[in-house]
Amino acid sequence: MKLGVDLENCYGINKLVQEFDLAKIDCNNSVCSLYAANGTLKTSLTKTLGR
Repeated sequence: MKLGVDLENCYGINKLVQEFDLAKIDCNNSVCSLYAANGTLKTSLTKTLGR
């Protein structure tokens, strides 16, 4: 399963265009993650997708 994300100007996210492959692959144990050093991206995604 693939999840496409195309966000622009959402709670501080200037632009995020990415396709995540959520298919089970042995090397990643079905885990997809995003890293943001200051946590701003995670908070912005929560506010955008949580509605």
